[in-house]
Amino acid sequence: MDPKKRVAEALDQILTESKNLFLVELKFSSSKANGKVTIILDGDEGVAIEDCAMVSRKLGHLMEEENLMENAYILEVTSAGADTPLKFSRQYNRHIGRKLKVEMQDGKVHLGELTEVKEDRLLLNSEEKDKKKKITLVPVEIPFTAIKSANVEVSFK
Repeated sequence: MDPKKRVAEALDQILTESKNLFLVELKFSSSKANGKVTIILDGDEGVAIEDCAMVSRKLGHLMEEENLMENAYILEVTSAGADTPLKFSRQYNRHIGRKLKVEMQDGKVHLGELTEVKEDRLLLNSEEKDKKKKITLVPVEIPFTAIKSANVEVSFK
């Protein structure tokens, strides 16, 4: 079986058992010396270092047991960082009340506070500037299908 497919299947089973965690991205990179398997996780209530360690331990054991990688490899299990774009609707709930930068498929960008998440869209109090550069908050409904990328804006106030 293809190692990438087997790792994805095993990871799916491990994450199903945890219920709170989900996969954001699975990356394989290879070189002649060694390869790297990178797993980026998120969770409905965040991701603790213990969660990453548990997934790494279980997946690493399975990868060794089934000898999935031909050459030496590095297994990296990490949480989605502050700079990681939000990819799934379930990621947004945790960020209600925070500022998001949402780039639309049509190129328009909304910056504002996330106020609500619905099944197929989010509601954002978008910061709109008038001709005098005065900022007003405008409620905007954004369907998930119209989003090209969305990031949490980190504030150090």
